[in-house]
Amino acid sequence: MRKYIGGILILIILGYIYYSFNPDKSSIFPKCPFYLLTGLKCPGCGSQRATYYLLHFHFIEALKCNALMVISLPIVCILSYIELIRKRNPHLYAIAYKTKYIWAYLIIVIIWWICRNIFDL
Repeated sequence: MRKYIGGILILIILGYIYYSFNPDKSSIFPKCPFYLLTGLKCPGCGSQRATYYLLHFHFIEALKCNALMVISLPIVCILSYIELIRKRNPHLYAIAYKTKYIWAYLIIVIIWWICRNIFDL
């Protein structure tokens, strides 16, 4: 458990920062370099704003900022838990991290990237 304390502290600090400061109105948050260079949204554009809105329980606003990130959060949580119990349950880990699932998610991210720029999502 000690090896996770640093990560937990970082999450708490970042959670406090994202809860306290709106990325739309604060200059402490970095801007997306891909968007600044191309004018196109990357798959992660809007994630900082979505995090801010999620922490304030404004789910619709969070979905408007980056729907893929919001929808992916439960998956990330589940995969993180599976990673934690990896040694106790290697079979579950092997099922969850099959190559076809990783490729499928990569394809979903690419489709999201294209669609959000075509349809202004």
